[in-house]
Order: sequence, then C-alpha cells, then structure tokens
Amino acid sequence: MSTKPAKDTIYIDIDDEITSIIDKVEASKQKIVALVLPKRAAVLQSIVNMRLLKRSVEAVDKSVVLITSDSGILPLAGAVGLYVAKNLQSKPVIPPPPEVKIPAAKTKEEKEELEPELDGEKPVGELAGLKELEDDTETIALDNEEDDAQKKDIPPKDKKLKVPNFDRFRKSIILGVVGLVGLIIGLFFMLSILPKAKITIKTDSSSITTQLEVKTSGKATQLDEQGNIIPSQIKETKQTGNTKVAATGKKNVGEKASGEITIVNCSEEALTIPSGTTVVSNGLAFVIQAAVLLGAPAPNTCPDSGGHTGVANIKAINPGIQYNLAAGKNFSVTGYSSDISGSNAQALSGGTDNTVTVVSQQDIDSAKQKIATGGSYDPQSFHDQLADEGYYVLPETATTSDPKITSTPKIGEEASEVTVTQEATYSVIVVKKADLTKLVANVLDKQIDTTKQKLSSSDVLEQATVRVGDKTSPTDVKLNISKTATVVPVLNVESIKQSVGGKKRSEIQNLLGALPGVKDVTVSYSPFWVSKAPKKPSKITIVLQGQTTVGNESN
Repeated sequence: MSTKPAKDTIYIDIDDEITSIIDKVEASKQKIVALVLPKRAAVLQSIVNMRLLKRSVEAVDKSVVLITSDSGILPLAGAVGLYVAKNLQSKPVIPPPPEVKIPAAKTKEEKEELEPELDGEKPVGELAGLKELEDDTETIALDNEEDDAQKKDIPPKDKKLKVPNFDRFRKSIILGVVGLVGLIIGLFFMLSILPKAKITIKTDSSSITTQLEVKTSGKATQLDEQGNIIPSQIKETKQTGNTKVAATGKKNVGEKASGEITIVNCSEEALTIPSGTTVVSNGLAFVIQAAVLLGAPAPNTCPDSGGHTGVANIKAINPGIQYNLAAGKNFSVTGYSSDISGSNAQALSGGTDNTVTVVSQQDIDSAKQKIATGGSYDPQSFHDQLADEGYYVLPETATTSDPKITSTPKIGEEASEVTVTQEATYSVIVVKKADLTKLVANVLDKQIDTTKQKLSSSDVLEQATVRVGDKTSPTDVKLNISKTATVVPVLNVESIKQSVGGKKRSEIQNLLGALPGVKDVTVSYSPFWVSKAPKKPSKITIVLQGQTTVGNESN
C-alpha cells in the first residue's frame, strides 16, 4: 500500500513579495505545499511572478497548490500549470489557461519572458476558466480532500423552487405582538395612570385667639382637664466635652539627699521628737526618719553632748543636688521652740537632679478653657429626641450641673500631653404633647360650632406661645399659653373626591361652589389631554385655602 505524501500549509500575507513566497516554499520540508492566498493578492496577478514561482518549485522538486478563488489568479495559474483549489478540503486542479495574445518576439527566450495579453473580447469568467472542467483535467491529491464520488451523488438544486422565509415571518409576528402590547400599555398609562386632578377650594375662614394658664406637676399621674393641671417630669442627658493639650509642668525625679543631724534639747523637760517631723536648714526641708528621745539637761546648762542630745536620720523632702548640704549647718525643728535645734557634723549627700515633663494644674485649666471656647453645648438634638418620643419641651426650665473634670494622665504624672474630659448633666422639664394639645384644643373648640367649623390645623401647638412663669419645685411651674388659630368650614375631603370623580370642570365647580363657606373653586387637570377628573380618589388632590377674617378672643 502506497502512502500519500505529506503536505505543508503556508498562509501568505497581502504584503508578501514573490521572493518572500519562494523562500517560504523552499524552506518547507514537505513535498506538497499549499499556499493560502489572501483576497486581492496582487503579487500573483502577474504572469511573470507566476512563472518565477513555477520554476522555483520545479527546481526543488515540490508541488504547489494555490488556495484561492480569485478570478484574476485562476487563468494565470492555468497558463503556467500551477494547481489551484478553492479551500484546503477541495481537490486541486490546474485550471484551463486563458486565451491570450502573445506579442511577437525575436527569440524563444524573449517569448517565454514576455507576459501574455488577455483577450479583451472575452468575459473574465470565461478567461478565468470558470466553466466546468473536463474530466481529464490534470489533478494532484491532498490528504484531506473530500470524496468526489459522494459529491456526485448529491442531486442538483432546483433553482426555481422557492422556500418561504419562516424566520422573517416569525419576526414580523413578534414585532406585531410587541407593538400591540406597547400600544395597550401606552393607552393604559394615558387613561389610568397619568391623569390627575388638582382642586383648590377657597373658603371663608376666620381667626380666633385664646389665652390659657396651665400648671405642671411632678406628682400628678394623669391630666386634670378641669383644673388645667398637666403631669410633668425631668429629662436628663450628659454633656461631654474633651480635648488634648501639651503637658508643660516640670518635675525633678532625681534622688533625695540624706544624712544625720544631732538634735540638742535645751528645754527644761525631756521629750520625744516623732518620726516624720520636718527640720529646715537654709530654706530646705528634711524629714526625720525615726523618733528621737531627748532627755532634759541639767538646770542652767545645755552642753553639746549628754542624754539631752540625740542623732536623727533625715531625708530631703524633694530630690536635687541643692539638698547636699555641707557639714556644720544649723537646723530648726518644725513645731518646736528654738530651745530644740540641730546641726550636721558631716555633709548630706545622695541628692541628684532629673527633670521631666509632667501634667500640671495649669495644663488642666488650659484644657478647660479650650473646651469652653470650642462651642457651648447645643441641646437642640436632645429636644428633638424628646419631641420624637411625644414630649413637649420647656426650654426655659433647663439647668446644667457643675462640670466634673477628669484628666489622663493625672496631675504630677509624667507625660507629653494630657486628655481632659469635662462632663455635666443637662436637665429640662417636659410634659406630654398630647396632654398639652388637649387643654389648648378644649379652649379653642368652645369658641366655634364644631358641626360647621373646624380648626385649619390639627396641631394646635404650632406657632403657639408658651411662657414659663413661677417655679415652685423642680417639676412644678406655671405656663402662660397664647394661640391664634384659623377656623375653616367643615369639608369632608374624601367625600369630595368620591363625588367629583369622572366629572368635567364646570360640573365640579357647580357642585362644590354650592357647599357652605366655599367662595371659589379652581380645577386643573394633567396631562394636557385630560378633560375629566379621574375616578380614583388617589389621583385627586384637594387644596383648602381660607380667606381669613378676625374672630373673637377668649381667656
């Protein structure tokens, strides 16, 4: 069994020169080389280049197949005898040569080098050999070619039979359905969602003013409407401020000097000088470390030695080299007369200096001042919190406790900076807003006919003036309240929305204009195409406007 020769596939770039193509073919190690040409490969649209390629492959004993369907290359390949295939799976063939006119040449060599001229009177397709190839056309086998026998079994297509384009038909149906759905949705929005109506009703309103005195009580557990007594309580919060400042204090943390002194008792009585007693020399203080027992001297005499003298160990109160006193210094004993004195026979020693930065009282005072100037406490957020909890705050009753100051580190401790915190307690009297509202509303309702009139605002404490009077205890104060309210006719807004649904502008104006206290009715629709009020009450907005007249004042 013979084996098919191996082939190599080389892809040609549109910018490759004929010399570059020949080099690639010669460099191939395979016997058969398939050259895949790009579209409009100008380099092989020359008969000279075709001949150069043909000669080069013959010289190296190779076979070349041009993979292309370019009608401009096919006739030239046929002219020089090069194989051509439409793709790597097609059978290579040598296309028929075109009918060309060869110019006259003097010698055979000149004739071969001359490029033939195509016959201008024949179509390109015919010159390119696009007509059916004869069965005896010379071919070369590729290892991945298709079976020609299988191709011959495929029946020819009937060009007259037209198959309907079901994809286009399906797309048309889908687009039609989408358009119909979009139209339905658009109409729904235009007729149901977008239409809105705004009705402004101007009424003949009046203004009334009331004055009321209320007492708060921390002992009361419920509202006393007859006596105008309202339960009260104190609400507290912590005010905290802190800041950091640099430590500026200085402290000597060196060693303390120590030594011995001799104490002489020249008084008439024996005595004991206790431990911790201070002795002073040259303004420097020392502490006796252990008790010293001193007897009484003989009458009218006080020698430097004897039972009336004693040695005391002393230590400087503070560190420092200044406490290293030389020998022979005199000491006074704090708390005793001049009859009791001391002196050192030997110098005091051991005192050293080591100065460090510590927190001082001045640093604390500086931090307190910085907190105070950084902004006073704003209790408004605390008041807002209480209001959200249903309380009415009486700001005039607010008090603040003395601040408590803490520092870290503490005074005298070594540090480069100190954090000072100031904390105080803020207190204020509050009452339940519902209780105060009820007392004010009771007074206002007595001035109107509630069957025909009502207050324009349900919040009777809005813009009310509340002044704090006498304070008899931490929770008990008198409140003087004044309130001016607007009274409007009673109109059932929900009922109006139900009654105007689906009506035109003139119908609404006539219907509402007949209501008691109504002076004018303005109706507007949106968007512009709407001519009737929507039937859904949620799509209708009612605005009440009062034309105020001054009413009565009640105490």
